[in-house]
Amino acid sequence: METSGATGGVNDVAEKVAALKDQIEQLGMTVDELIDFPDVAKRAALPEGVIRRLFAGEIVPSEEIDLPFSERLQHLVPTKLREDGKRYTQGQIAEYVGVTVATIQNLLRGTRNPGLDVASKLETFFEVPAGRLSRDGSDALVSALDRTVEGVMLMAQLKGIELSNLSLRGGSPLVGDDALAKAVRSALNEADAQRRAAPTEILEAREIGEELQKIPEEERPSFKDMVMHSARMWRRRHH
Repeated sequence: METSGATGGVNDVAEKVAALKDQIEQLGMTVDELIDFPDVAKRAALPEGVIRRLFAGEIVPSEEIDLPFSERLQHLVPTKLREDGKRYTQGQIAEYVGVTVATIQNLLRGTRNPGLDVASKLETFFEVPAGRLSRDGSDALVSALDRTVEGVMLMAQLKGIELSNLSLRGGSPLVGDDALAKAVRSALNEADAQRRAAPTEILEAREIGEELQKIPEEERPSFKDMVMHSARMWRRRHH
């Protein structure tokens, strides 16, 4: 199992949570409107209560975030139910993973740690993103929040708000029926409606501006001068 400095990992979590809360506030929304806490908890394989406390501004000790594998597995067991609404038995979990019931019991008790193959199969069984159970809880939580980060950044771009201090490693905020996915789709629809309603000349000017932004900053003035010169020449020919 991979380990990292506990203090550094928890500091990374604190920085990510603080930045995310600030950017959500800049969007004029609340944490509860955008963050699906049960989903984040499952993707991080951590207790939902711990994550809520972090976003409430509490200082959570590292030992409550970087939990032993056994406690994280115990947290996951009730998150996946059978079609009859009951929990999967240890025997059913063991059968899927390809180990004995005794192995699952030892993993839950903390008397044994899994190899990467077993951890990977447990992630698949409980529908946890690959690699989360082989990381410390703090690193897993930072990764689990990336989907929210991407959604916030996308919404900010659509609303014309400049955000900073948010790092992005990946995610998929458009997929799902949670509050974040709905908010992002709503912002996309609003931006699309504004684009369709805008006069053609505004859209063309915006397109030119977007193309200029793709040019390296040090070369941008010369291209801007070329565009302005061409526009002036056109006006002279037609007046």
